[in-house]
Amino acid sequence: MNEDGLNDIGVIEEELECARLIQRKKDMSPVESPYYKIYPVQWYIFIKDRWLYDQSLNGKILSISKRELPLIGLVKSPVDYVKEFCFKRNICLMEYSDFGVQSMAYELIGFQWYQWESHGAPDPNIKYNIKVVVYRNISLEEVQKLYTVNRNKKEDYRYIEYGNVMRYIDRQMKQIDEMRTTDSDLENTDFYDDLKTTILNTSIKIATNLGQ
Repeated sequence: MNEDGLNDIGVIEEELECARLIQRKKDMSPVESPYYKIYPVQWYIFIKDRWLYDQSLNGKILSISKRELPLIGLVKSPVDYVKEFCFKRNICLMEYSDFGVQSMAYELIGFQWYQWESHGAPDPNIKYNIKVVVYRNISLEEVQKLYTVNRNKKEDYRYIEYGNVMRYIDRQMKQIDEMRTTDSDLENTDFYDDLKTTILNTSIKIATNLGQ
């Protein structure tokens, strides 16, 4: 840090509470919400066989090479673990098929192939690893940190806010009833029944996990 050729240590403190009363606006009452804060880096400079804290370097960002020290035996830091645990109470993870056939769902969650591809495979039996993340009372930014799209690992996520999902479900339930009423082909009855059951089960799962 002080360009003496020795390794110094930068410590970044993170603070998390599962619930804290937060005043979002002056004219509104405080609300209970997950709380997370990250503090500026603090530097410990190696001097005379020891690392000494140098307050004058607080928040200073390195312009030279640095390496992040891993936590031995842990997949994620304690703060990351608790943060994920708290925020997942505001998330419901679903399958693409939970939202009906592609012709219904694509306007809400996109097409049923990987979002980084221009079209689907010619083989209809190919399955894509697509998850739909329904979230409530949490920012999209936090959701994307927990569930990150990764092309190399073929991990595809679609992020949908709770209110948008419930409005979609209401529309589709009505539309399915209308299609069934106007369709004179009795062979399609089972199709409409199965489709309505799928959407209804999706609504129940979301309401169970995130409330009504």
